[in-house]
Amino acid sequence: MNTYGVIATIIVGLIISFLILRSIYEYKWNQRLKNYQDKHHITHVRQQNIVRPVRRGLIGLTLMVILGVFIITGTFDLPQTYHDKTLLNARIVRNEHTLRNKIDAGDGFSLYDFFPGNWVIGEDAVDQEANPGAKAPDVVGTNLQVLGVDEADIIKTDGYEIFYTPRYQSNRLYRYEVNPDGSLTKKQGLDLLDVYITEFYLTTDSLVVIGYFEENLDTYYAFNDAALILPSSYFYGYRYSSIVRIYDRTDLSLDYELKTIGDIQAHRIIDDTLYMVSYNRISKDELRPQFTINKDGETHTSYVGYEDILIFDAIPAYNMTTISSLNLDTLTLDHTTVVGVYGHIYMTKTSLYIAGMFTYYPTLNTVVTGTHITKFSIDSDTHKVNYSGSTILEGYIENQFWLDEYEGLLRVVTTRSWGQTDKNRLYVLKEHETQDTLEHYGLLDEGIGKPEERVTSVRFDKYLAYVVTYRQIDPLYTIDISNPKDIKILNEIEEPGYNTYLHVWDETHLIGIGYDETFNVKISAYNTTNTTAPLETYLLSNPDENVGWSYSEALSNHKAILVSPDHGFIGFAANTGEFNEDLGYYEYSSQYYLFYIDFNTSPIIQNPYIITHASTEYTNQIDRGIYINNIFYTFSSSGIVLFDGETKVVTETYTLNHPVL
Repeated sequence: MNTYGVIATIIVGLIISFLILRSIYEYKWNQRLKNYQDKHHITHVRQQNIVRPVRRGLIGLTLMVILGVFIITGTFDLPQTYHDKTLLNARIVRNEHTLRNKIDAGDGFSLYDFFPGNWVIGEDAVDQEANPGAKAPDVVGTNLQVLGVDEADIIKTDGYEIFYTPRYQSNRLYRYEVNPDGSLTKKQGLDLLDVYITEFYLTTDSLVVIGYFEENLDTYYAFNDAALILPSSYFYGYRYSSIVRIYDRTDLSLDYELKTIGDIQAHRIIDDTLYMVSYNRISKDELRPQFTINKDGETHTSYVGYEDILIFDAIPAYNMTTISSLNLDTLTLDHTTVVGVYGHIYMTKTSLYIAGMFTYYPTLNTVVTGTHITKFSIDSDTHKVNYSGSTILEGYIENQFWLDEYEGLLRVVTTRSWGQTDKNRLYVLKEHETQDTLEHYGLLDEGIGKPEERVTSVRFDKYLAYVVTYRQIDPLYTIDISNPKDIKILNEIEEPGYNTYLHVWDETHLIGIGYDETFNVKISAYNTTNTTAPLETYLLSNPDENVGWSYSEALSNHKAILVSPDHGFIGFAANTGEFNEDLGYYEYSSQYYLFYIDFNTSPIIQNPYIITHASTEYTNQIDRGIYINNIFYTFSSSGIVLFDGETKVVTETYTLNHPVL
């Protein structure tokens, strides 16, 4: 019990003691009075007033009930500690009863949407060791947000080998050796049959595959029959669950397999540790997240302990999210689970953040919305993940680039939904040293966007933040956050359309990818100081009479972009459609656009080199491009096309045939 509980208990105890003593005192005097009246035969006196002692009894009983409620509900409990942090926002579950009560509360009304799988089931690092003494290949691969924090993709290379899984044949993984002249030799790959690859990693020793598989269920039923206001929902007799497989890179033999009943939503690799954030499905019989491990020919199932599960009283129980760390050398696994909301993750080499939007109904007439930011620290020695703190922000975020940590401070941009009159905000947060809170250290809530404009893209660069807002035009703001107590907008650029991705080219220049005013793909170059318009813009489709359209995965996935300011290029695939007036219909194509960028020449954005792939009976979308020793390799489900960066011509084409072996 905390200090307030002790004080309240003492006060209530004193009041009750006073009432009891007063009642005893009055009882004795009434008895003496009765004896006196009997002795002197006094019969005509006013009846004793029994209202007063009854009232005192009721007061005492009420105080005891109130105090009991406070004690039972934990109002006066001492704050828990978790890894040297005093928990003010979170609580350790410790037992099934506490966890079940939190889950039953849901979002304030019901269990709806918490048990999405509640069925009853019947029984890019460069490998210099590959060629000791040789010069490491010049490689541009996956577009990473944070240097040293690897992100998975559908293509990976170290300059010596290339691994690739097509988007539309995701149970196959192709492997090629890169020869000294840049040509490719096909090597043994993988055919995973009933396992489908979402993304994978390539390390010095291992191939780490993240995917999913389908399971048939013998029995299934409605999971929310007890919902107060929502109808029953029924599920099909199957589910998709996530799987992690670790293969020996040399012979692609399987070393380790991890399955979980749920979805691995995000992951990163730092040094020799894989970090995973999974959204766990649970059953009413077993609330703890479950993991099945296959290692050294043995299979066993483990559960996250109640001591490693945290809940938040002010946050609804939308789902159960587990942060796992898997050491790729020792294959040891650790978990921390939080019950709350899930959204986007941002990770540095020392911290992991989860940002999720929520809507909470504490009572029937109130609604609370916002974004819950949860921070986890990474132990530099053990690489384990520990909960550090959390806070609630107004608005919501759209992707991982809206968060950034620099010099111990977390910077976050939030926006409003379409049609809302709320503000766009830039927060600066600082972790409390002894409590599990993220203090609001700085705030800019005026000037980011005009009325009814919402944020579409964000990029941080040390002490600067670049924010794009949009309703009819695209203001690009340069914001100085060097002093969190005095955040200033330094520059504002306006143009039609808006950007969905920004890339810092140098200290004063940006490249943006987004939509023009007709919602076709465009790329723009910016000077971020003392300018009011973009320096240049290139449109990927024909703007005349609005007869053309274009779309690119690069608009929503930064890993679809091949970019290197050091080499002066940026490339991405785009699907385009042009209306053929003679034939009377649209003609569709997928092409890879390779732009060379030089802010010291005119034009800054040179006309792109367009790399095409063979057409197929279905839409053949080009997935990715990589760069090795001045050769660009572009990949699609039909083949691989090599483009020489020196001669600027296509040199070779490889057909991507099944089988992968």
